[in-house]
Amino acid sequence: MPGWAVILLMFALVVIALGAVRLLGRSGERAETASARVVSKRSDTQKRSRVYQTPATVYFASFRLEDGREVELALEGADFAALKEGAEGTLTWRGKEFLRFRDED
Repeated sequence: MPGWAVILLMFALVVIALGAVRLLGRSGERAETASARVVSKRSDTQKRSRVYQTPATVYFASFRLEDGREVELALEGADFAALKEGAEGTLTWRGKEFLRFRDED
């Protein structure tokens, strides 16, 4: 087997292993749903790495749950844009992962 094929095979195995570890890590967490209010929104621009010089924007929203707790979750840009501060609705999340927010309007 040529050297480049061995390297390609090793790379593929590492990618598969990392994906499996990430998937298994989430399997223990259950999605939670609660009434919540959007408290604040913010974005942060980060440099990705030395290879990718273009900055990446990460979006966050803070929610106050019905029991008084606050959670801050990272969101995709489209979800971030759809949220309005002060909106009340039903929040669904898993760990630190935002799943959805349904407005009560």
